[in-house]
Amino acid sequence: MALTVTLLSSKGGVGKTTASMLIATSLSRRGYVVEVWDADPQASATTWAEMASEEGDPLPFKVTPANIATLKSRKPEAEVLIIDTPPGEAGIQTPAVRRSDMVIIPTGSSWLDVDRMWSTLASMGNVPAIVLPSRVNTRTRKYRDLVEALEGAEVAVFDTTVKELESYRDLPGTNPKKIGGFSSITTEMLDLMEMKR
Repeated sequence: MALTVTLLSSKGGVGKTTASMLIATSLSRRGYVVEVWDADPQASATTWAEMASEEGDPLPFKVTPANIATLKSRKPEAEVLIIDTPPGEAGIQTPAVRRSDMVIIPTGSSWLDVDRMWSTLASMGNVPAIVLPSRVNTRTRKYRDLVEALEGAEVAVFDTTVKELESYRDLPGTNPKKIGGFSSITTEMLDLMEMKR
């Protein structure tokens, strides 16, 4: 049975698709057979994969569209399944979470990002969730406030943050050669799930 990780947030623009694709890339480089299910109607992950193929440098994993029925019943053909979800669509988010071994919640440090992060965390039930500070400037007070709030609430959070870098914006549509901090994020994720290779 595949290990299933869902990228989830009730807010858009926090880097769910980028995180999904770069974690999948990192896992593939480590020898895992990976699948990404694109459950977002905007189909950003699917478009990313199609563009990379058209450029003659396809991704090393399969990306397929997924809907509510898929999330409830389809079995993956991989060791690790990554599910990229849309913001604010409980009909898709709920079945994705239910089949997950872990949920990663990317969040920025703006008040709206943080507010939505708390509401997303509150909806997890018993599914293990970990927060990924994403697209943040680590030198700002907002970022320090976010870290302090997470520590105070004893919420699981990645040690590695995703900084606001222009290079991440250039990755969609490519088979990424450099994945920045996502190698460390993947290591942390595998350690938490006690998957070693």
